[in-house]
Amino acid sequence: MTVGSWRVRARASRTVRVVGVLTVGAAGVAGCSAQSGAAAVVEGEAIPVSAVHEATEQLSPYLQDLTPSTVLLLLMAEPTFERVAGENGIAVSEQEARDVLETVAGGGEQAEGGEAAGPVPEFGPASVSVARFTLLQQGLGDLPNGPQLLEQVSAELADLDIEVNPRFGEVDFTEGNGITPVQRDWLVPAATAP
Repeated sequence: MTVGSWRVRARASRTVRVVGVLTVGAAGVAGCSAQSGAAAVVEGEAIPVSAVHEATEQLSPYLQDLTPSTVLLLLMAEPTFERVAGENGIAVSEQEARDVLETVAGGGEQAEGGEAAGPVPEFGPASVSVARFTLLQQGLGDLPNGPQLLEQVSAELADLDIEVNPRFGEVDFTEGNGITPVQRDWLVPAATAP
């Protein structure tokens, strides 16, 4: 699943290519959300529907083909990526994630002193988490044992107790699909015009 790719200039004048690709290949669990207003509950921690929608709205102008299901998937995966990255010497602060978002929102251009040129929108905590996920995933992938670490993350994600609100779909890590829409047999597909 490709979230998109960004090309930005970091404050330290280095170019960072941030690619948000989550490839996971193990079994997952899905069901009805046990908490009202939750898009998902991961290991007892709720991810609010409002956070998913806010992040989708805030990031859509900058990420190609972003959907609420994609945002939810990244929010579900971010804590596991953070833990595994930390165990391997990689840390991404909230400020680093905000800096990347602000640079991307500013069109990748910076004024004198490293500040973004033009007004930059406010990004909420869920949007920052999506940016952190992307930077953490990139950092893990860049390590010499990156492929093995990403496999480890995939296995750990599959072992999590995850309940997804059916509005968003079902967790499906079996073929790297992430969250797939729920097929409802009782709904009749719309007729196509001739």
